[in-house]
Amino acid sequence: MVGNRDTFRVHDKDDRLSHHCESQEAIIMAIEIPVAEGGVTDVVATALLSRARTRLLQRVASVEPGLAQIWFRASVLERYRGTPGFQLVRTNTVGRVRGADWRLDFGISGETPGQEPDVLVHICARDLGERIPEGERAHWISHAVTLPASVNFLAMQSTRGACVDDGDLRSW
Repeated sequence: MVGNRDTFRVHDKDDRLSHHCESQEAIIMAIEIPVAEGGVTDVVATALLSRARTRLLQRVASVEPGLAQIWFRASVLERYRGTPGFQLVRTNTVGRVRGADWRLDFGISGETPGQEPDVLVHICARDLGERIPEGERAHWISHAVTLPASVNFLAMQSTRGACVDDGDLRSW
């Protein structure tokens, strides 16, 4: 990682995996926790990550909904590992899969208490439709990880005008 207090740039030896961030807070979302002289404590890193998430969600809500993140089991990448014509590279917190005609950058979720490290990767929602070739999308979707959701709400979102009759309307 090279840079100063205001701008960071992370790259691999071939300069193929590059990201530019204009603040310390943003670099955590896109790359990795920056380490200043003397290091960054876990408390500071957690606060910076929280601010970075808030800023990303604000952008998703106001300007760029395609930045919303979708998570996948990291096993989605096994299909490409060691396969001729594909390159799979990573840093500690971001990676890239490259095929002959496409490439996709992804985040690598760090260690989560109670889970093994590197079990989840995440991408921007827009990349699912724009960067992953149509023939690969079913593979990625089969590895998607989602939170519990209301089936009726999802039906309402995917089919405008859907009628939901699952109980009386009441105050909450």
